[in-house]
Amino acid sequence: MGVLLLAWAGFALAAGPASVRKQVEASMLVNGEIEVDAAGKVTRYEIDRREKLPEGVRKFVEDSIAGWQFAPTLLEGRPVAIRNRMGLLLVAKPIEGGDFRVELRGTSFYPISEAGYGLEVVHMDPPRYPQNAAQARVSGIVYLVLRIGPDGKVAEAVAEQVNLRVVAGEMQMKLWRGVLAKSATTRALLWSFRPPQNGELADDGSWSLRVPVAYSLQGDGDSYGRWIAYIPGPRQRAPWAEGDDVSPDTLADGGLYPVGGTGGLRLLSRAGG
Repeated sequence: MGVLLLAWAGFALAAGPASVRKQVEASMLVNGEIEVDAAGKVTRYEIDRREKLPEGVRKFVEDSIAGWQFAPTLLEGRPVAIRNRMGLLLVAKPIEGGDFRVELRGTSFYPISEAGYGLEVVHMDPPRYPQNAAQARVSGIVYLVLRIGPDGKVAEAVAEQVNLRVVAGEMQMKLWRGVLAKSATTRALLWSFRPPQNGELADDGSWSLRVPVAYSLQGDGDSYGRWIAYIPGPRQRAPWAEGDDVSPDTLADGGLYPVGGTGGLRLLSRAGG
């Protein structure tokens, strides 16, 4: 089914234009590890900081994973067992009667690389919080797509999506998305990475990464295991990553996620089970 209904008396939608309030969603990102056998069946999984999740959410996630079936992963033409990092995006939207409908909106799976087999950070200072955004109490998350050149420097950076945690008019939100996107992309062009030294990626002339960059105000605290209200922004695809269909908001802030690489699990069943 992939759907959970909650009575959520403690959640209040932010004030703002009615047309914008209708777009408000609340999300919870759940991370972990998963192991799959050569036939594509789940043999083991572990949810990060499981104790942080509400009991109903834990059961919902576990029931969903129990119904998953993956395409076999091939190594030199033979199916093999594989271990991946995983991200699950839960989204809640209000329905009639004051309840909320929760669904598993998306998933992502990424291989766990050994040292030297993937891009490694050399220099990656976080962007400064734009002063005007901080003064206006604007927070959100920018999902970057980077193209890394053979020298390890960022050749191009695109803000694929910007989700805001503030409700305002459409034009104001477009402005704030632009402010956060410019801050993140400008800083990202100064980052550098060590190219892969081993494996099939070492022969590539360039590499692509997704990097979520969170802009959180002081006092926001750790968001893991909590519902976070936000306004999802439009998606702009990077020209060099057109064929990649990963939902960026299934990715946790602070991670580096290869774009279009090999070794990632491919879910055959529906994400919600």
